[in-house]
Amino acid sequence: MRTVTMMLSLAAGLAAGTPGPVLAETDTKAETIFWCIHQVGEYGSEAVDVCVKEELAAIDALAKYPPEAQETVRLCEKRAGGRGLGAVRYCVDRDLEADAALSTYPDAHRPIVDRCRETFAQAGAHRVRQCVDEEIAHAR
Repeated sequence: MRTVTMMLSLAAGLAAGTPGPVLAETDTKAETIFWCIHQVGEYGSEAVDVCVKEELAAIDALAKYPPEAQETVRLCEKRAGGRGLGAVRYCVDRDLEADAALSTYPDAHRPIVDRCRETFAQAGAHRVRQCVDEEIAHAR
């Protein structure tokens, strides 16, 4: 978890335009390799290589999210951080897509959207959208 926290701090620092903990690129890569070996090493070097590539790509992607996405990033770090930065990135992308979709729902569905947001706020926009779609489907 310490490695993931350090990588998240680095990504947050890069996103803010300031270095978080000052880690050289080689240190970040070394930490990532260590974390991936610990997570998927039992599946062989190919799995570790894939893990490292995905985690490093996630560090870059998380650093590039706009300021308005930072609350989503924070919630996804909380929910998925223990599974690595690739999982955080997936969570953020999924929630941002769901948020965009929720904003296009007709006004007639606004009470359902509001109710689902209240119920599932901490579970993320993806879960809110799931709730809304289920309620709309059951109302038909």
